[in-house]
Amino acid sequence: MGLRIQTSKKTLSNWMMIVFVFTLAFSAGISEFFQAPKSINQDLQQYHFLFSKHQIANFNEIRIDNRLGKFSLSRKSDSNKSDSHWDLISPRVLPASMDLVNRLLLTLEGVKIRKLYPKDPINMSNFSLDNPLMKISLHTREGSEEEIHFGLVNPIDNSTYIYSRSKEVIYHVDALANSLEGLGLSEFVDSKVFTMDTADIVEFKLFRRLSSLQLTLTKKEDNWIGKSGKTLMPNKVNEYLNSLLNIKSALILDKLTENLEKTLKRLQATPFYFIKLKLRSGEEISYNISTIVSNLPDIKLDKGQIYIIKASNREYPYVLTRDSFKFFGKKHKSFKKLPFKKLFY
Repeated sequence: MGLRIQTSKKTLSNWMMIVFVFTLAFSAGISEFFQAPKSINQDLQQYHFLFSKHQIANFNEIRIDNRLGKFSLSRKSDSNKSDSHWDLISPRVLPASMDLVNRLLLTLEGVKIRKLYPKDPINMSNFSLDNPLMKISLHTREGSEEEIHFGLVNPIDNSTYIYSRSKEVIYHVDALANSLEGLGLSEFVDSKVFTMDTADIVEFKLFRRLSSLQLTLTKKEDNWIGKSGKTLMPNKVNEYLNSLLNIKSALILDKLTENLEKTLKRLQATPFYFIKLKLRSGEEISYNISTIVSNLPDIKLDKGQIYIIKASNREYPYVLTRDSFKFFGKKHKSFKKLPFKKLFY
């Protein structure tokens, strides 16, 4: 009897030891699985920003996949022009808003790295990178590609997490200076008709009915010279050109029906105004401005009068409302310097 009890105790002790070892191993596994993500110490930590200025300048295509759709931007370079420009190539082929492109590039240039984390299933899930809020794909002239995924945003410390596919690493970075996940088609499209700044213009000619020269503005050093060779009031000229260059269209006609195409050809054959610009780079751009019309075939517009502008450096015509038509009625007398005596009358 004593031997049987002793054997039972020994067996119970062995089972308890086995259960203890199993529990210890299981707890260690659970602890490893649920532990807080650890930052890694790599050579990459010496970099303060995700992209250098050189990398930003070298990107020639940007693809954005956010909650409102997929958008592709492409940089177009032309040796005959003063600089390159960007176009939206998907989902529509339209001129891209340079304000947005510059804001986007500055945002990417300003992404500051705080920490690095290893890319593993736990971290990808913890930082919502397995189902990212947004993806951005960046392509260079040399053909290299960088795809980054944007995950969890932490409003407490104003930070977010980014996964780099090329480096197989997760970055903890400062939150983006500009929100990109909510950008839609209207933000990507450039609604401005004129693509230059006042400082880029060296000669401006405005014609009425093609043959009648209504206004000539020529830049010589810091002065604007009129048709008669007299110096004009520079502040008045600059104010006028700034206002004109900032007019925006209500619609870009990138899809034409047969009836609409016939109407546009008729309007452009006999423009009401015509503008010729010469830039510092030597590039010349012309603008064909139609007469006022009340409607266009196959186009739904709010009630009101409109007109069309077709630029030589733009593929599609622009539709504008009548309120900006007033800018084309300017004449030399609007910019002439007042005689000395009239200043005191």
